[in-house]
Amino acid sequence: MAHYDLSTRDILKNALLFPGASPLVTVQCLLVVGVAVFVTLTVPVAVLISGSATAYAVYFLCENSFRRVEALKGTDRRDPPG
Repeated sequence: MAHYDLSTRDILKNALLFPGASPLVTVQCLLVVGVAVFVTLTVPVAVLISGSATAYAVYFLCENSFRRVEALKGTDRRDPPG
């Protein structure tokens, strides 16, 4: 959400709407986090890389979801408004 010029209210609204609009991505993100927690609890040294690997995987999943929404709306976050 930081890539968009939105008010705090709009960010919170979108944060609540996106999981409902993309339930498969939401489940995938939860699975990634769950696997990371399991691996970290099983192999404690994995704490050194599990955080960054989890963040990358969740970002990758969400980025694809955002791009699909942008394609549907015909918007591009790299173009400044106005």
